[in-house]
Amino acid sequence: MNQISGLTRAVAYKKRVELQNKSDIEAGTGDLKSALWSAMAKERPDLYKQVSAYLDRKAQEGGT
Repeated sequence: MNQISGLTRAVAYKKRVELQNKSDIEAGTGDLKSALWSAMAKERPDLYKQVSAYLDRKAQEGGT
């Protein structure tokens, strides 16, 4: 019975760690995207406008 309880705690801990790591990765990805867009808007406004227009068109098409 103790082994089952320990295994259950280990699985729960592993899932919690995986969830936290996923959140950390998503937060880092968001920061990277923000930095990229900011740099592109400042350094390459022409490219920024082209990429923005492209993404807008794709969003209107339904992502295809």
